[in-house]
Amino acid sequence: MSRPVFVLLPPSESKEPGGCSSAAPGFFDEELSGPRALIIEALSTLFHNAAPGEVSRVLKVRGALLEGALESLGLLLDGTAPTMPAWQRYNGIVWSHLDPATLDDDMRRRVLVPSGLYGINCGSDVIADYRLTMKVNLGELGNLASFWRPTLTRVIEGITGAT
Repeated sequence: MSRPVFVLLPPSESKEPGGCSSAAPGFFDEELSGPRALIIEALSTLFHNAAPGEVSRVLKVRGALLEGALESLGLLLDGTAPTMPAWQRYNGIVWSHLDPATLDDDMRRRVLVPSGLYGINCGSDVIADYRLTMKVNLGELGNLASFWRPTLTRVIEGITGAT
């Protein structure tokens, strides 16, 4: 019995801006909606209550990059963030060498991307512009890698058949 092959790629901190307001459901949206809502709630608390230095530390940006990250975060929190497929949003070195435009839709669905905000998504899932790594502590949720680990382990085992 053959198992589907998946490729795990890191997200890139550099992302393409823009997108559109329409969003098709992503592969993990239903299963990860609860934890994602907790992340959004913690980001909202941070955005509205923390000192600017704390926000900069959590988002890991300063100066003009912080301004852009705050604008993207505001749009995400008010539900108006434009989205685009992950394979178009991420534009770092790994992604440019992969050249996802040359892959078909089925192949893009097999590219898995861990994310501080989304937990994990497929290359074909639509995502917003964001800045949030797994390495940060986010309020009461603590370290995001630790927060996501049990959920993502279960989800990945479910799609790959690994145990």
